[in-house]
Amino acid sequence: MKTVTFLFPVAVLTVAAPLSFAQGPALEDTPPPPPQTSVAEIRSEPTPGREIRLRGQLVREMGDGVRLFTDDSGSIPVDLNHTALKVDREVDGRSPVEVVGELDGPADAPPTVRVRSLTVVAPQPPAPPAPTAD
Repeated sequence: MKTVTFLFPVAVLTVAAPLSFAQGPALEDTPPPPPQTSVAEIRSEPTPGREIRLRGQLVREMGDGVRLFTDDSGSIPVDLNHTALKVDREVDGRSPVEVVGELDGPADAPPTVRVRSLTVVAPQPPAPPAPTAD
């Protein structure tokens, strides 16, 4: 009986020890997001397949899962059919969003962004008032 009592903890440790070191995919396997750009930059160099990241607002429904995205430099259609997030009425023109995806469409036509991820971001807080000399 003493042999069985001693072997059971050893067997548990032998099986459990390798499992405790099992990990998911390493963080370095996930590519970093592309640098943030603007609609004006995209329109000046509309390279199909280019990875992009934009911050702005979704201002209007254009139909078939396509919305009009706008930032301070302009507007561009974004195709939300390929994103995992279902965009509902809570995301409107006042909600700042970050869009990550790639440019889609022929080089001789206006570009569209094929969105892979859409994130509602917190608006930037206003700058604190400048100190006054009293």
